[in-house]
Amino acid sequence: MNENMTIYICTHTDFECPVKNPVYEIADARKLFESADSDGVDELFYSELRTYHHLATKVKLPEYVGFCQYRKYYEFLDNVPDLEQIVSEHGCIATDLYPLKRTVYDHYAHCFYFGDLDIMKAILYEVAPWLYPTFEKMLKGNTLYIGNMFIMQRENFLQAMDVVWTCLQHYLAVVGKDIRQRILQHSSLYLKSKGRGAQVEHQYRMGGNLGERIMSAYIMFNFDNPKTYKIHYTESKARPYRQLQNSY
Repeated sequence: MNENMTIYICTHTDFECPVKNPVYEIADARKLFESADSDGVDELFYSELRTYHHLATKVKLPEYVGFCQYRKYYEFLDNVPDLEQIVSEHGCIATDLYPLKRTVYDHYAHCFYFGDLDIMKAILYEVAPWLYPTFEKMLKGNTLYIGNMFIMQRENFLQAMDVVWTCLQHYLAVVGKDIRQRILQHSSLYLKSKGRGAQVEHQYRMGGNLGERIMSAYIMFNFDNPKTYKIHYTESKARPYRQLQNSY
């Protein structure tokens, strides 16, 4: 059971892994990228997506692959079901659809700068026109699959990652790679009046957040009835932001 599957637990810092089942494997970005070529963009921009891209392009992946975002895990933890069978039946395992009090578009605009999402919409229309209608519909709705967490067949992951990464590279080609300077130059557009949105470090993670919305649309487009699990948080979601700045 699950012999052809790996669930990668992504991290950028030291931490005590709460799961021990052999299906899990730690993907420490600090080790993965020691000898990797840098594209000149700070790690914060991509968040966990740089790790995903590295695994997609540099590692021989098993038939089934999954990802857990740091501090977030699927609720089954070590009580792992037959995930290969579930993926065979449902096509994909994802987190429970996250309900929002506003549309997905308005939620992004509330937390980040909506202009970046508009740029990404135009890019996606050119890069993956087959996905664009689902993406646009998702933005008008009020639910999405959060956390860039999913388990699916390798081929689906590689296709999804190709779309996400290509869109992010096109975005950087449009606005430039100095994202931190862009935020500072347009602070009135990016920085919110309070909360995490008021921090440059939080805004700098826009690449991971834009990619999260593309990945959510990809799941909606490809899978009619994905199996979902709640997210298990092993740390408090209410920690002061200063503790989060280097623990993404």
